[in-house]
Amino acid sequence: MIKALVIAPYQGMVELLREVSQEVQGFDIHVELGNLQKGVEIATRAERQGIDVIISRGGTASMIQSAVHIPVIDIQVSGYDVLRILTLVKSFSGKAAIVGFPNISQGAATICKLLDFDIETVTIHHDQDVTEKLLALKEENVEVVIGDVVTVEHAKKLGMTGVLITSGREALISAFDEAKRVYKVFQSLSKDVALYRSILEFDERAIAIINQQGELVYRNKAFNDRIGENVTPLNEMKEVVHRTIASHHAQDALLFIEGELWNVTSRLDGENVLLYLEHYTPALGDNLQRYEQAIDVHQSLPPIVLSGKSVAIDTVHELVKEHAEHSESIWISGEPGVGKQVIAQQIYLLSKRQPFVIIRGKQMSNELFRALVSQAFLAQYKDAVVFLKDIDHLDLAVQRNFYEYIRSQKNRGSTKWIVSTNGDIEDQIKKDLFLEELYRELGTICINVPPLRNRSEDIEHLVQFFISDSYATFGNEVVGVRKDALDLLVSYEWPGNVRQLKKVTEQLMAQCRGYYIEKEDVESALRSQHSYIQKDFGHHIKIDGTLEEIEKEIISKVLEEENFNQSKAAKRLGINRSTLWRKLK
Repeated sequence: MIKALVIAPYQGMVELLREVSQEVQGFDIHVELGNLQKGVEIATRAERQGIDVIISRGGTASMIQSAVHIPVIDIQVSGYDVLRILTLVKSFSGKAAIVGFPNISQGAATICKLLDFDIETVTIHHDQDVTEKLLALKEENVEVVIGDVVTVEHAKKLGMTGVLITSGREALISAFDEAKRVYKVFQSLSKDVALYRSILEFDERAIAIINQQGELVYRNKAFNDRIGENVTPLNEMKEVVHRTIASHHAQDALLFIEGELWNVTSRLDGENVLLYLEHYTPALGDNLQRYEQAIDVHQSLPPIVLSGKSVAIDTVHELVKEHAEHSESIWISGEPGVGKQVIAQQIYLLSKRQPFVIIRGKQMSNELFRALVSQAFLAQYKDAVVFLKDIDHLDLAVQRNFYEYIRSQKNRGSTKWIVSTNGDIEDQIKKDLFLEELYRELGTICINVPPLRNRSEDIEHLVQFFISDSYATFGNEVVGVRKDALDLLVSYEWPGNVRQLKKVTEQLMAQCRGYYIEKEDVESALRSQHSYIQKDFGHHIKIDGTLEEIEKEIISKVLEEENFNQSKAAKRLGINRSTLWRKLK
């Protein structure tokens, strides 16, 4: 027996249901009178009380569908219902119009056209729209309004004649037939869901589902037991979700949650992201927090493009293609922001090796390195591409340990090392700030990336690439840059190189409201940048502007220091990501 609740929007339907309920089989029928929000309140209460299916009509049914998790059947307004009312109003002398939610207005409009009735049809989507629509019709001398309960009630208040389109016996019986069919399907799906939920509950991995708003919509028993029932998604977890949605590719990351290191794998499933979390071993004891800052491990990365058409970038392309699949180490040099990590990722993608390990030289201490080596962290990645970023920031003791480790591992695996430096490494060697043996060991193949100011012909291509790459984030209609605006971008010195150009383009995308980025948009964006006279991008902040301008300077500086990771920058500034973007606009 199916427990069905019919929420009738008007009293006449209640009376008709008493007759119809005698004709349908297999239902335990309950009837309550309620329209729109009152109907929603009745429905949510009934769901908690164990009702199997809800039947209602029009806007009330639409609102209930958004509020409950059980089947909701919409009583369709049949052709018989519309014809019956149209026949009734033919005797009215005043001008008439049909006003209602789509399930009423669309069918009525079709019938009026077929029968050549001169009756205007108006569709509403929210009950708040009714008064405005009716006032407009009244201005057109409409006297008779045909519609559902909410329309008729408002029409009467405005001194108009309201005629309710009622549902006949045929429509009610059809709704019960549909309820029976949908309930059977729903029951079958519910059994499948229960089975899958049971499987998830017994899975030893911690499993969570996060929606696009960053909210946890499901967590299994292992998640609750090992991580906690009250844990909200961390910024880092939300960042994994964001990357998964934006790239449509699976993501792998190491995250620290509740003081423990977890290997997180993500998968996109419709509008949600599935996260599988497993304890990462070996643990690093007291070095957990510093480890989080120093190392990332990626099992996969989305395809990436080295953008540009200059001779210099063509040379970089050729070197990457030539040496990506070989085992020799590659040394990438260039000013901050020229795209050294992008080049390292491209080498990884072409190398066909797994995984891609990033070690940040700025955060790597001698103590942490010894922990990594002694706990065999690096040894487990002997077939990986390891990118040692900013190797010139390592102190000499760490450099010596790295050199000894690499020499000891030379014949034990095929790790492909990529390192990057910002400054003149030969000069640092002369000043005894860098170990010459380490440079000779890792600098087998050298790739120098020239600054953006020396390859201005790449700017137009890069800007278009950043615009197309930003659609998923900003969702606006920008398709390009005006020539005079582009000329400004090309003539700028770009002390922060490609990274700075990307940031400015994203700022322009966030602010632009038209199809093209205009000259004045670029002038405004460049004014908000630092006074980049020095080449050491990011070490100076102007304090001669307004408070709002100084605030933007500080936010831009923090973003740059955090490699434009919005979540980390927002966390450091003590604000959320939406506030960060709002302050940059």
